Amino acid sequence: MSLDPQKPLYVTAHVDDIKICGPGAKAFKELIHQKFPAKPHGLKHYLGLDIKRDRAQHTIHLSQASYTALIIKEFSHLAIKSNVPLSSLIKDTTDAKPTPEEVQKYQQIIRKLMYLVCKSRPDIHFAVIHTSHYTTKPPPDAWRAIREILRYINCTLTYG
Repeated sequence: MSLDPQKPLYVTAHVDDIKICGPGAKAFKELIHQKFPAKPHGLKHYLGLDIKRDRAQHTIHLSQASYTALIIKEFSHLAIKSNVPLSSLIKDTTDAKPTPEEVQKYQQIIRKLMYLVCKSRPDIHFAVIHTSHYTTKPPPDAWRAIREILRYINCTLTYG
């Protein structure tokens, strides 16, 4: 393996994901595999993103379909029919008294949706930010909004 500055080797690493690209990538990967056990996979899933490359069309599609599917699987019992992320604004009620368990579950859902928004789903940004205003005392209408968001992302898994 030679170090030619005209042929750079790009290496990115994050926790347990590593990607090596460049003309000397194959030799470098073999060197790494001698020292560290690793299983090679193509660039189909990297840093939580699902990557689809169409060489004929010269396109790359990034999504978090796998992560979105996990959210839906975990909270599918909450989803209701919706073709938009948020059909109406949340009506705040002062008499809402959610249990600590309800508040915790609401915060857990918001956290997962926020991660999704930050990585690949700007289409649900407004809805998630709006629902996040109620993390300490979610009224019943906030739960309706969460259900709509869950249903929407279930219908749009591969958006990215």
